[in-house]
Amino acid sequence: MPVPQDDEDERLAALWALQVLDTAPEMTFDQLTRLAARTCGTPIAMISLIDSDRIWFKSTVGIGDIREIPRDGSLCGASLADDDITEVEDVWDDPRFVRNPMVTGSPGMRFYAGAPLRLRSGHRVGSLCAIGTHPQRLTDDQRASLRDIAQIATRFLESRQMTVDAVADLARAKMEAEMADRAKSEFLAHMSHELRTPLNAVIGFADMLRLEIHGPLPPRYRDSVDTIATSGRHLLDLINDLLDLARIEAGAVELQADWVDLSAIAHATVRMLEPLADGRGVGLRIDGRYGPRARADRRAVQQVLINIVGNAIKFGAENGEVVIDFRDGDPVEIRVHDNGPGMTPAQIERAMQPYGRSQV
Repeated sequence: MPVPQDDEDERLAALWALQVLDTAPEMTFDQLTRLAARTCGTPIAMISLIDSDRIWFKSTVGIGDIREIPRDGSLCGASLADDDITEVEDVWDDPRFVRNPMVTGSPGMRFYAGAPLRLRSGHRVGSLCAIGTHPQRLTDDQRASLRDIAQIATRFLESRQMTVDAVADLARAKMEAEMADRAKSEFLAHMSHELRTPLNAVIGFADMLRLEIHGPLPPRYRDSVDTIATSGRHLLDLINDLLDLARIEAGAVELQADWVDLSAIAHATVRMLEPLADGRGVGLRIDGRYGPRARADRRAVQQVLINIVGNAIKFGAENGEVVIDFRDGDPVEIRVHDNGPGMTPAQIERAMQPYGRSQV
C-alpha cells in the first residue's frame, strides 16, 4: 500500500533531520551490521535508510563498495509498511522484486529479512536487513535478536543526531561569544576615549581652580572644588579598573618581563601616594633602603603596588601607618603592612568577583 504523501513528507523530514545521509562509515554501525549477519546466519547485512528515490546504506557487510540502490522495486522500501520484520524466504517467488538489481545481479539475493528502524517519533526511516543467497527461514530467536539489534541501531542514529546538534550548538555559541567579545572590545575602546577624555578635562580644570591659576578662589567654593576633583579621580579609577580587568579577561594584556629594581618601584609609588597619605594623616614609609631585583613587568608591578598601597591608605585607620618591605627569595615578595580593620570572608569573596568592590 502506498504511503500517503503527507506522511511520506514527514517521514523524509525525520530522516533528513538525522543528518546521516551520505556520511562516512562509522564503527558502531559496522559492528551492529556484522552482528546481524552472524545472528541470522547470512553472508550479507546492511543498515538501510530509505530516501525519496533511493536506498542508501549507512553500513554494509558482504556487498563490497555498494552504497545505494534505486528505491523502486527494493525490499527495504517495501518494509516501510510494516512495524515488524519483513521476511521473504525466497524472493524469486515474489513478483515485486524480480527487477531488484541485487536479485538480478550481484550478489544474487534469494532470502531477505528486514527489521524496521523506527524513531521515537514513530517514523520508520529504514531497516536493518539480513540477506542470503539461498532460500531460508529465521528462527524465533533470530527474529527477536534482529529486532533488538535494529532498535539499538535506531537509538544510535538518534543519539548521533543529538551529538551533531550539540556540536553545531557549541560552534554557534562559540561564534556568538567571539562576536560578543569583539563588540565588547570595541565598546571598551570607545568608552575609554569618550569617558576618560572629558573626565581628565574635568579633573584638570578642578586642579586649576584649586591652584588658583586664574585668580583667587572664594573660600566657600574650595570644598566644592575639592569634591569635584576627588570624585573625578575616583570615577577615573573605576573606569581604569574596569578597562584593565576587561583587557586581562580578553587576553589583550601582554607582559614585558625585564629585570627591575623593586626598591625603585616602591619609592616611586610612595612619592605618588604621599599627598593621599598626608590628607588622611597616614604615615607612609619603606622599611629598608634597598630592595631585591626581580624579573617582572615594571608597569604591571607598579600598578598593583599603587592599588594595594592606595587601598591601605584609603581604608586603613586615620593617623595610622603603611609600611612597604621586601623579602628576597624564590619568589621575591613585596609586602604592604597597615593597621586597617581588615576584611571579612564575605567582603573578600565580593572583592574577588569581576568588577567587585568591598565596602569596609
